[in-house]
Amino acid sequence: YVSQCSFKGEQGRELRPDVVVNCADGARIIIDSKVSLTAYTNYVGAENEIERQDAIKQNHQSILKHIKELSEKNYPKYVEGSIPYSLMFIPNEGSYILAMNYDPALGHKAFKQGVILLNPTNLMMALFLVLQTWRNTQQEDNCRKIIEAREYTKRELKSLGFEYTDSKANFIFAKSPDIGGEELYLKL
Repeated sequence: YVSQCSFKGEQGRELRPDVVVNCADGARIIIDSKVSLTAYTNYVGAENEIERQDAIKQNHQSILKHIKELSEKNYPKYVEGSIPYSLMFIPNEGSYILAMNYDPALGHKAFKQGVILLNPTNLMMALFLVLQTWRNTQQEDNCRKIIEAREYTKRELKSLGFEYTDSKANFIFAKSPDIGGEELYLKL
């Protein structure tokens, strides 16, 4: 990943997402932390139900405002190889839950604007999935190298005059006419 990298937007305006995660397949994921904790702090410190409800609405409005701002930056348009969404990280689990309880369609509203909302738990799962894709890609590369080595070995044996057949146990059975037809077994 790269943090605080800069990109040029329209009219040369500098864009600076918090983090760009590089995926194994070359794709890039943009993560930007956008939240004001003032409203949530007011909610926690509210002394009565009216103050609490007002703080809940302010928290919701603050998140909607940040969704709109992130959507307008349109990072995916300017970050080469980016997925078509920006991930908006809300670092305070309480603020995220409060907003989602107030407006259960909030995630869908953000998604329609090209933004995916993430709380700390969801961010960890998303990053774990990226890690898994890296591991899977490395495993595929290793398997490809093993197959290439096997094919190379078969070609080399053939060039030395060995006849071979593949057995079910992944052995190469080779018989050399140069050494009196002696049998040779190689484990692959």
